[in-house]
Amino acid sequence: MNSTTRKITLIILAIVTTFIGVRIVKSFAPEKKESTAKSVKKSVRIIQLTPSTHKAQVTFSGKVEAYQKIDVYSEVNGVLLNDDFRTGNSFKKGQTIVQLNGQEFENNVKSAKSQLSASLASTMGDIKVDYSDHFTQWNEFLTNLNVGKPLAELPEAGAKLKNFLQGKGIYKQYYSIKSQEDKLSKYTIRAPYDGMAIQSLVNKGTVVRAGQKIGTFANGELYELESEVSLSDLKFVKVGNKIKLNSDELNKSWTGVIARINNVIDPASQMIKIYVSVQGNDLKDGMFLQGLAQGMQFENSIQINRKLIHKNGVYIVVDGAIVFKQLKVLHTSGSKAIVEGLSKDDWMVGDNMKGLFEGLEVNVLK
Repeated sequence: MNSTTRKITLIILAIVTTFIGVRIVKSFAPEKKESTAKSVKKSVRIIQLTPSTHKAQVTFSGKVEAYQKIDVYSEVNGVLLNDDFRTGNSFKKGQTIVQLNGQEFENNVKSAKSQLSASLASTMGDIKVDYSDHFTQWNEFLTNLNVGKPLAELPEAGAKLKNFLQGKGIYKQYYSIKSQEDKLSKYTIRAPYDGMAIQSLVNKGTVVRAGQKIGTFANGELYELESEVSLSDLKFVKVGNKIKLNSDELNKSWTGVIARINNVIDPASQMIKIYVSVQGNDLKDGMFLQGLAQGMQFENSIQINRKLIHKNGVYIVVDGAIVFKQLKVLHTSGSKAIVEGLSKDDWMVGDNMKGLFEGLEVNVLK
């Protein structure tokens, strides 16, 4: 056997030996089992809802303010004499709430009335002789003229008598005094209605200047709440609608009535302002209230959570697979939506909606 033949023989033996060795090693290795693992299906909870009648509910909130509330300003100069215009003090209609010292001005008014009385007295002789038809009326006016009381209306006078009295300066004096009386009345500020002082800015003895704010006075019985509604909700509310208002802090509720609806959209919020009248015990100026108004009824509809709606539809399960069902959204308010398009036989996905798509096979939980 030559060298070439020997080399070929050795190579063949090496290959055969390696092959046999590999087979022996594999025979001792654990047999690999065919993977039988199956893909895990997504689990979703499903709910079944029966169509019925639902009402659109419009929610809103805001602060209440006294419907009758005025800022009290002084129109004259004077020292504040009374000490009861204090925050929280109540007053009856017509009761004095602010009294300024107008004694000096009052004395000037009395002096002017005294001068008018003297001027009239000097003309009574001429009136008795030349205008006798009017003497009784004018004499009665003069007799009743009291410097401490407001002037009465002037008696009637014919054209000739009127010209005579104007020449004597009677009318000028009279109307000058009436103007002074009007100014004198401004030293006393009276309650325009039953209410209370909800703000007081001056104390007794304070020198008050004309135009200075003294405080705020409000009626504590009737209040008004200002709130906003969206354009889509506007069709569900109208003037005269009764609505329920409640306070979470007091755990109380009141019935209000929509008094006014603005016709202009707020450019910032794109909402419409509404105003609700409300009265009752425990209401306070500045209190925060929440409201709920009942609107249109929707027959054969279902109310669901808004988060379940995806592209104006919901996911339902049919024969273990996801199906997308288009809906008509009738009304939304807060976290709720009223829709139509679902039947009592539909099983709607109630949660775990992430990753769902039509045709996906799922495990259902009820």
